Amino acid sequence: MKLCMGCMSEIEDRFTTCPYCGFNEAALQQESYYLAPGTVVGGKYIVGKVLCYGGHTVSYLGMDAEVNRKVIVKEYLPSDFSTRSEGEQEVTIYSGDAKTQFEQGLTSFLNEANKLQSLGSMEGIARVYDCVSENDTGYVIGEYVEGRTLKEILASGKQYGTKEAVPLLSPILRALERVHAMHIIHCDISPETIMVADTGDAKLVDFGATRYVTTANSKSLAIILKQGYAPEEQYRSSGNRGSWTDVYAVAAVMYRMITGRTPQESVERALVDELKEPSKLGVSIPVNVENALMNALNVYQKERTATAGAFLQELNAPSVKRIKVAKKKKETGKFPIWAKGLVAALLCVAIVGGFMVYRGMDAGSGYSEKSARYVIDFTGKQYKDAEKWRDENKDVLPSDFKVEKGYMYSNETEGNIVAQSIDPATPLSWDKNVHKKLIVYLASTEKTSYQDIIDSQMNAELFREKLNLDQSKLKDVDPKEEKRGYFEICKIKLKDGEEIREISSEDIKNNSQLDIKISNIEEIEYYAGKFFCWGDEEQEECKKLENYEGQYITDIQAPMYKKDIEQKGKYNYQGMGDFKDSTLVDASYYTYHGDWKAGYIFEQTYKKPKLDLSESEDWDHLEEGILFRVIKKPICYQAGELLPDFQKRVEKEGFKKVVFYQTDNGKENSVSENNLGNMVVDEGNIKVVDDNNNVKDYFQEKEMKNLTYKIAVKEKPVPSTQKSKPTTTTETTY
Repeated sequence: MKLCMGCMSEIEDRFTTCPYCGFNEAALQQESYYLAPGTVVGGKYIVGKVLCYGGHTVSYLGMDAEVNRKVIVKEYLPSDFSTRSEGEQEVTIYSGDAKTQFEQGLTSFLNEANKLQSLGSMEGIARVYDCVSENDTGYVIGEYVEGRTLKEILASGKQYGTKEAVPLLSPILRALERVHAMHIIHCDISPETIMVADTGDAKLVDFGATRYVTTANSKSLAIILKQGYAPEEQYRSSGNRGSWTDVYAVAAVMYRMITGRTPQESVERALVDELKEPSKLGVSIPVNVENALMNALNVYQKERTATAGAFLQELNAPSVKRIKVAKKKKETGKFPIWAKGLVAALLCVAIVGGFMVYRGMDAGSGYSEKSARYVIDFTGKQYKDAEKWRDENKDVLPSDFKVEKGYMYSNETEGNIVAQSIDPATPLSWDKNVHKKLIVYLASTEKTSYQDIIDSQMNAELFREKLNLDQSKLKDVDPKEEKRGYFEICKIKLKDGEEIREISSEDIKNNSQLDIKISNIEEIEYYAGKFFCWGDEEQEECKKLENYEGQYITDIQAPMYKKDIEQKGKYNYQGMGDFKDSTLVDASYYTYHGDWKAGYIFEQTYKKPKLDLSESEDWDHLEEGILFRVIKKPICYQAGELLPDFQKRVEKEGFKKVVFYQTDNGKENSVSENNLGNMVVDEGNIKVVDDNNNVKDYFQEKEMKNLTYKIAVKEKPVPSTQKSKPTTTTETTY
């Protein structure tokens, strides 16, 4: 047996053409600078066929031989600075400035991937498994998502309702809220970079548009900007990019999903804004959702919804106030396509597409281009290199400009720079009132910075885990206000000799560069959350318990629940004395309900308004110690999915069988598999039943082998003879 390099299925040695995907290894023709199929990197990742090449990275289909899992292998290979000879594995790097730029880009490529890898498994974003340095270049091993891109689904004619679009995009917005808090933005969100998995979940994928090296000396100054999805700040080298950039792109995707139209391009809207509300295009949409959508689509950052979390909150709010923006008069005229291409080619030098780390992005963009010089990426360099850079650019920098050092806990080479406060590629002619200093953070195993704490989302447990501190360092305290997040840091106690001093959460947020010795950390106090707080009688208010059924567990206490559900499926509270090993959340259930996403609380076992888990009598009220039962994964029919494909997928999940039926006068008549080609799904009649024909709304994996998935079908409707005017969408490459 051997692996097919086109789909990574096992096939017999005698086959040259794969019986599953049709890949013909004998007829394969590819560019000489690609890795040959069958090459192994990192000792265990088998490289298959090329999926795409974006000018600086090559994406291959791959297989992790150690765990027998399909992966995406992305290789750093910028055409401006490197190539590969046919038959070789090592990369040939051009000499001179090209070598320097290649190395800078490679460092950014790997460091950036390491940050994404640290996120682990996260709903809404394709996972990064590993980073490999080999063959004089680097490789990022990422999750292979089985499914179709949202672009492919939309191209097939699918148009979403708001009740479909909002739940589909919500996990992406929740994930973006988390990664934005870690100073990571995407900058290339479009239907092309969103995969809709076979499970029905949407995931943000594809780092293929990222330009890790973009300098004035690079021959490739252009970057792909998705027409209609890129906000206006991405067209300007001085554009201030941040969380609001991704908000615009997600909103543009949603606009396309529910209207069938790609939004008017942002540079055109900056001159003449003719973007119509969905309701004016005949779309049925609640007023609150439309206002939330249009707020997120405002042209300029200062008038746009600022964060992914705020956008998600507005999409689900009962009422949302519309931010009205005065439109420009038409006499300004349309911005010609050739002019947009020229402007994009000249001004996008500093744009870094895809995922990129950003720090210190202040609101506004009040500087002008006077110089071709930029802030460089100091990652992997040392403090003296930053000082040298400052001295070499004194003629452009403010006279009182400073370079300061901070420290971050890291296993990187001690003293090497691992982060910086000013984003690489920022022009040196910025507004002198905005940037007065550059902070470079050095790797240390003995010190940590306040910025480290901020990067841990001010979450005590995440911060403790990063520093590998003992659990005893954590102490819970009464939440001082209702909105305090569970495990949110209240203060940190430091002991230096006999002296004890405290730093508050406000101190941390206002002094990101200050550092502390890890050995001095005596205690990390955190807020215990709404229903995990107990104590004296005067704390009765803290013991109130709401009914959270119908909500998502991650929306109650996001940081700890989400992390634990992803890793183990269950949550163990570690500060509960005798009950520390008990399980409060059981997230091991599956469902066929399409609107019950992962994390959905379908049952709360204790609903009385008071619960004190420190009292055994209250604990006895919980069934098996479980407070919440939560959905782990929905197994649902996907719009447009072929019925035989759906049957195979569901049976592969572990169900006893799949039955298709038609309803006639309330009676269920089975349908032969041979007739499925003439059928479509009757979505109102889908259910999962046990052997006694009892409907099971939720079930565990071990139950599936005894359950039948019943899905109603009906004959395909006769197509209308009236043809509508076709709509076309285009994407422009600059």
